[in-house]
Amino acid sequence: MTKKLEIMPDTYIFTIVTMGGFGHGSIAAMNRALEEKGLGLNYGRGIRMPANYVIMYNPANPAKYGKTIERANKSIRVFAKDIIAGVQKIKAFPIIANNLYKDIGKLDEGFSVGDGCTACALCEKICSVRNIQMENGKPKWQHRCEHCVAYISWCPSRAITYGGKTGSRRRYHNPHIKANELLRS
Repeated sequence: MTKKLEIMPDTYIFTIVTMGGFGHGSIAAMNRALEEKGLGLNYGRGIRMPANYVIMYNPANPAKYGKTIERANKSIRVFAKDIIAGVQKIKAFPIIANNLYKDIGKLDEGFSVGDGCTACALCEKICSVRNIQMENGKPKWQHRCEHCVAYISWCPSRAITYGGKTGSRRRYHNPHIKANELLRS
């Protein structure tokens, strides 16, 4: 991740991660990667968002999104003031999520596509790491998935599932974002 990254030694480095519950592991991983270059985070915090990891659990009821997003907006304002002021603060805990991406090439092996697929290719267009290519009207994974679950959540026909356990679970859509805003250019 940081091999090509060039940062001046005195640079104030910060990261803000969004999370449903396990984001602090990402902060610790970022700090470890920077330490390999003799650098480190000055500021690292997590913003709790509505939990959307449909692979592990049923996402929250949409009626509860508003309060969570309102609290997130307050956190963003606090974090922005801290960063502007150069505050030194890291909240990172070594948790089980640190090992989540150990075998990243294998993460997409659990995805499958049902007969309901309409070949709309939204999954291909929405994937920020270009992990899906359409072949014969069906998505095919390219083994670089980051498990953002966007293509499960946004599939209009709910045809994409994971490990046989996500078919009946809710899909999370941030009420302030539309699918076309997530499309990569």
